[in-house]
Amino acid sequence: MFIRRLRIARFRHIRDATIGPLGEPPLDSDLVALVGANGAGKSSVLELLGHALSNSWSLTWNIRRSFPKSSFEVEIGLTDAEIDLIIARLEHPTGVQQQAIEYLRTKRAYARSFGFAEGEYAKEPPVHNQAHALVTSTLRDYYNRALGFFLRSDRTYPVNAYQQRKLIDKSERGDRQYVWNLAFNTSDIQYQDMYDFLVEQHYHHDRRLGMYHRRRSAGTLDAGASEPINPLGQYDRLLERLFPGYSFADPPADIPDNLYISLPCGDRVPFHDLSSGEKEVFFILSFFLRNDVRDAVIVLDEPELHLHPELGRLLIRTMQEIRPGNQIWVATHSGEIIDEAGRDRLFFLHKDAAGPVAGITPATDDNEATRLLRGLFGYSGYMGVARAMVFTEGSGASVDRKVFGRLFSSKSGAVRIIPSGGCESLPRINAAILHVLNATLSSCEFFLVRDRDYLHDAEAEAMQERSDGRLWVLSRNQIENYLLDAEAIARVEREVLDQRISSQEVDRILTRAARAMAGEVLREMIAFRMNRRWGPLDLSLERVLDGQPCLTAEGEWLTGSIDSLRSRFVDRIRDAQSSMQEVVSSTSANAVCEECQCECLAAVNGSAWRLLFPGKRLLSEYAKLRGHRKVIVPALTNSLVRNLGAAPARLPEDLKRIVDAVVGDSDRRMAGHDSK
Repeated sequence: MFIRRLRIARFRHIRDATIGPLGEPPLDSDLVALVGANGAGKSSVLELLGHALSNSWSLTWNIRRSFPKSSFEVEIGLTDAEIDLIIARLEHPTGVQQQAIEYLRTKRAYARSFGFAEGEYAKEPPVHNQAHALVTSTLRDYYNRALGFFLRSDRTYPVNAYQQRKLIDKSERGDRQYVWNLAFNTSDIQYQDMYDFLVEQHYHHDRRLGMYHRRRSAGTLDAGASEPINPLGQYDRLLERLFPGYSFADPPADIPDNLYISLPCGDRVPFHDLSSGEKEVFFILSFFLRNDVRDAVIVLDEPELHLHPELGRLLIRTMQEIRPGNQIWVATHSGEIIDEAGRDRLFFLHKDAAGPVAGITPATDDNEATRLLRGLFGYSGYMGVARAMVFTEGSGASVDRKVFGRLFSSKSGAVRIIPSGGCESLPRINAAILHVLNATLSSCEFFLVRDRDYLHDAEAEAMQERSDGRLWVLSRNQIENYLLDAEAIARVEREVLDQRISSQEVDRILTRAARAMAGEVLREMIAFRMNRRWGPLDLSLERVLDGQPCLTAEGEWLTGSIDSLRSRFVDRIRDAQSSMQEVVSSTSANAVCEECQCECLAAVNGSAWRLLFPGKRLLSEYAKLRGHRKVIVPALTNSLVRNLGAAPARLPEDLKRIVDAVVGDSDRRMAGHDSK
C-alpha cells in the first residue's frame, strides 16, 4: 500500500495544499521528501499520514487536538496483488463488503477523511470505511503484514541497563498486535522495546541452543529437529553493513544486563556506549527487519538527526534496499537526502510572506522551487569533499549527478559529483582550480566527465589521452542516453503513471521519436562538427626561445632572436590561413554534411540512434508521443535512474569503467603522494 494523494483544505496553518497523485512504489522503494523551514508544517503533514494509517478519525482524536476546524483527506493506494489478497480471503462478502471490493477493483485506492466535504470519502463514507476495515483485517491481521510505522523527531536513546526480571515476565514482544501498536507509538518506547527485544533474542537463542545440544547428547532429540537458527543473524549482518567490523557480542555474565557490541579494535562495549548517530541508524533500520516491513508506508521525521551527511545518505539508501516496495516519507533539512529524493518526489512547505498561512509547492515547478530552495539554504551552503572530485555537465540538480550518484551508490564516500555547466566550461573550471585545490587539499583528486555530443571517436580518445586520466568522455551523446532502456521505461510507466505498456511498444515509440527528430539531429551534428573545425586558432609556439638569450647587456632586445620569433609567427599564420581556406571551402563543408547525413541515416535505420541522438530529447519526445504532461519527464527520468540503479548487472560497462578508473586512479595517485 502507499499514499496516492494528500489533500489539505485546512490543517493548522496549511491551506489549500495537495501532494500527489503519486504512483506505486518500485521494488527498491520510493522516497518522498518534505522540505521547509522550521514551523513550515512538515511534521504536521507526517502526523496526518500517521493517523491515516494507525486508527480511524474519531471524536476522541478530535477532542484531543487543538484544531477542530481541520479539513483534509488522505488517499491510500493499493497494488493489484493486495487487492487480490483481499478478494481471495472473502468467500461470501456482505453487501457493503462487495461494494467496497468493487470500489477497490475500479479505483485501486480508498480515502481516509476528516471534515473534507469535497473529497472522495464524502461521496460514499460506508464504502471507504469498509475498504479500510478490509485492508486492515486482511493485510495486517490475517497475513501479518506491517502497514507501516512512524518515527518522530523527538528520538532519544536512554542509557538504561536491561531489567533482568523481564526474562521471566510473560513477554508480548513476539505478538503481532503488540508490534503493530508500537509502530505509531512514541520513539523512546519504540527504542526501549527494540533494545529489550534484541537482548532477549540473544539470551533465548543461547538457551534454546543449549537445550538442543543437551537433548542431542542424551539421545532424546525429536526426529527431524535441527539446530536453532540465530535470530540475531540478520541484525548482525545489518550492523556489519553499516559499520564494518562491528558485531553483536556475548554478555560477560550468564544473565544479560545489557546488549553488547564487539568493535573492530577488539573491545566489547554496551550498546548505549555507541555514538548517537550509530544508534540512530541501526535503530531505524532494525524496524524493517523485525517487522519485515515491505509494501508499506514509512513516516520518518528528520532522519538526519545525529548523522554525518554521508551516513544520512547511507541510511536513506539502505532503507530503500532493505525491504522492497515501501513508500518512505521524510521531513528533512539535509541536502544529501533532498538530492536522493529527486525533483518528482520533493515538496516544499513554505509560509506566505503576507501572513501565517503555509502552502506546498512541488519541486517540478522549476522557478518557484529554485526560489524556495535558495531561501531555505541560502547562497553560502557547503560542498562535501571526497577523495575524488568529478566535475560533470549540467546544473546543481542535473541528471548527470543523479545518474552517477544513484548508479554507483557504493562509491558515494569516495567520489563527489559536481555539476558545472556545459562541456565548454569544464576546461576553464579545471584550469582555474586545479593549481589552488591540488596545492591546498592534498587528499583530493579532481576529474572531469563530459558528454560525447557529436565528437568523432578519434577526438574523444585524443581528449582522454591528453588529460593524463583526468578527463573522461561518455561513449553516448548524453548521460540520459543510458536511460533509454525499454524494459525499465515500461516498468516505470506502470509504477509512476499507472500505464501498462510492453517493452516492444516502448522500443517502437522511441524509434518513431528518433525518426521524427532526425532532421534536428542532422542540423545540430553538422553545426557542432563545423564549429569544432572552425573554432579559435591555436597560434602557440612551444619551446621557441626556451633557454636562448633575448636581451643585450644594455637591456635591449637581441635583433636576431626577435626576428626569429616574428618569422615563426608569420609562418604559423600562413599555415593557419592555408588550413582555414581548406576548412572553410565548400568542398570541406559538403564533406562534413555528407559524413553527418550517412551517420544519421545509419542510426535511424538501425539502433545506433540510442547512442548518437540526444537522450534528453528522446525521452521528452517519447513523453509527448505517449500523451504525458511536461512535468512527467522529471519523474520519468528520476524513476529510470532508480530502476537501473537497483539492477547493477544491467549498468553499462563504459560507465562502470569510468567510475572504477576514477576511484582506482585516485587511490593510486594518493598512494604515490603518501609515499613521498
